[in-house]
Amino acid sequence: MAISEERKMHGYIIGELVKHCTTINNVSLSVQENTSRSAYTCHCFREAALVSEFGVFVKLSNKRRSPWRYNFIREHQNEIDELKIKCNEVFIILVNGDDGVACFNYETLKVLLDDFHEDQEWISVKRGLREQYAIAGKDGQLPFKVASSSFPAVITDFIQTSGFGESKSHERNKAWYKVW
Repeated sequence: MAISEERKMHGYIIGELVKHCTTINNVSLSVQENTSRSAYTCHCFREAALVSEFGVFVKLSNKRRSPWRYNFIREHQNEIDELKIKCNEVFIILVNGDDGVACFNYETLKVLLDDFHEDQEWISVKRGLREQYAIAGKDGQLPFKVASSSFPAVITDFIQTSGFGESKSHERNKAWYKVW
């Protein structure tokens, strides 16, 4: 069976996520494919307790040079919204050919694409020589540029700053005790 370029890039993204997330003290990561081939649910564990969940939505462009454009059909945006309801955070990962990866969270996505999901919408990523990524979408553009080092740093920063108080499983246990 031949391995598609898309699966290879998804493997790279998941591999980098696991590699960098597990360097955080006592954190392990579980990754599950979601409904579409672009979405993943990630579970962060610390000492066997679930401390955080986040979603990842990966889009690829095989184009060699800037600008890179990504289509988001209604089903993609609905799935991202479902991930946001299910998880603490959702990250959009845009693979820009061989140039690099831009990564941002759900709140940033909503600057680019609003809550009204049309049949098809777009995000465009541009980068000049030795510059950071300028990102615009159908409904707006970012007032700042995104560094090519944003992936996986944005996600590891999220993990380090969230969920390291009481774990979610402990909160679930407390809720269970209230029943009894």
